[in-house]
Amino acid sequence: MHLTDTLKISVNGNYLHVSGNRLLNNYPSALGFTNDICKAIEKKNTPNLILIDYSNFISIITYVDVFNIVRIYDLRMNFCRSIRLSVIVDKDDIDIAKYWESLCEKRGFNFKVFLAAAEAEKWLLEG
Repeated sequence: MHLTDTLKISVNGNYLHVSGNRLLNNYPSALGFTNDICKAIEKKNTPNLILIDYSNFISIITYVDVFNIVRIYDLRMNFCRSIRLSVIVDKDDIDIAKYWESLCEKRGFNFKVFLAAAEAEKWLLEG
């Protein structure tokens, strides 16, 4: 499976906007993506509002990987609790994305998953 790996991170008004193309096919690749986002937050010194558009990503990670990634947020990325994060996913990824959302919510993170960009932005800015 060939996919050009691109990641675009920009400030869009009051929030950090993340998009691109990336293959997330295992725990290390997903964790690497998380680390890239954390670096961007630090570098751009933005408000704690983030919209991630995963709709062009190919995600082949497991439910166990998702669980472990949320544990990393909990154990090593405490600043995530101050972030309001909306995530746009492709309809094929909605089940695992909703699982991620529920784990995050149970651990006190303010993260929500959407299928449409307009809904994701509206929720993000309402908070």
